[in-house]
Amino acid sequence: MKARPISRRGFLVRSGTAAGGFLILKSLHSLRAAPANDRLNVAIIGVGGRGRWFVDTMPKLANVAALCDVNEQRAGNAFETIPKARKFHDFRRMLEEMDREIDGVIVATPDHTHAVATALAIRMGKHVYCEKPLARSIQEARHLREFAARSKVATQLGNQGTASEDLLGRKLDWGDAGEKKWNDFAGVLLVGSKGKIHANGHNTVFTLWPDDAAAAEASRSLPRSPGHEREWLNACKGGPAAASNFNYGGPLSEFVLLGNAATLNPGELVFDCSTGQFVDNLGANRALGREYRKGWSL
Repeated sequence: MKARPISRRGFLVRSGTAAGGFLILKSLHSLRAAPANDRLNVAIIGVGGRGRWFVDTMPKLANVAALCDVNEQRAGNAFETIPKARKFHDFRRMLEEMDREIDGVIVATPDHTHAVATALAIRMGKHVYCEKPLARSIQEARHLREFAARSKVATQLGNQGTASEDLLGRKLDWGDAGEKKWNDFAGVLLVGSKGKIHANGHNTVFTLWPDDAAAAEASRSLPRSPGHEREWLNACKGGPAAASNFNYGGPLSEFVLLGNAATLNPGELVFDCSTGQFVDNLGANRALGREYRKGWSL
């Protein structure tokens, strides 16, 4: 399959970077919530590796209208799995040609293209499910959250732990509970002024400590998930926002990405969440974003 080059004008119109950066949409079809019983038309960008999960799962939940992957060898079997879906090697071409036929986009490419593909889809008014990590820099994560808020599309970060039935645990075992030892070394322990919270390696269980009435109340306040993908599809149809929508997933991504800046800049760092900048640290601020190749920016 030979990919046709995309025109500069076509890409600028689609990416919303023309005319002083204004958002340009030819159709508001995808911005309107679909009736609850309708099956949405979904495109999957990246169908090998993690993307294979969506190739196998999404046909049960939605109409898969298009598949896109640059690697024909890895994508071949996935392409054959959904023969009715149109096949592309360039997601920009896919979105340009199938604008009116796509309601939502799933981004499951290698990490470095997550933000670029997600930003273009959002600017075109498409609902977006993006696998983690949402972005490769703090600036990208913040921009994507802002784009989604302005476009009013349904979003979901592939943070499957938020859909776990056992999201809030009851006990934190410090290694003194009989023979059981606390050995979840892949997890994280956050220490606050009123208590502690532990998350396991995949963030499927959060445990508050000490286990008091506040923890019991919190567990009752968490809605049960119908499944991570279904959450997003329901939101696309006008239902409640998905648990890991970009208003949640964006700040979470920023928090994790702060570790990159800390690794590159030893010593104490103070990050101002309101400005998205480190205070008085030029070196750390350089780690907040990266330069883009022409044609591959947000």
